[in-house]
Amino acid sequence: MSHISQCALCKHMHETKGEAATCDAFPSGIPAKLLFSEILHDHPYYVGDKDENGDRGFHFEAADPEGQAIFDAMKKGKPQKVPARRR
Repeated sequence: MSHISQCALCKHMHETKGEAATCDAFPSGIPAKLLFSEILHDHPYYVGDKDENGDRGFHFEAADPEGQAIFDAMKKGKPQKVPARRR
């Protein structure tokens, strides 16, 4: 089963075209642990020891109700199938 990235469900995610995945929180590139949903981004995340290396105050906010339902299931540890790509 494929797993979905929480980032794909978030309203802060930027469109990517073969580049590093970016968002409002991480405009230079989303950390892999967040991108691959190893750590859920519903609380502050810091890359280093300094605030300027963190998520700039942005956290997961679902782009739509379906995304919120999937994120809530991720928090409960339930595996999720990747939904059809939305446009």
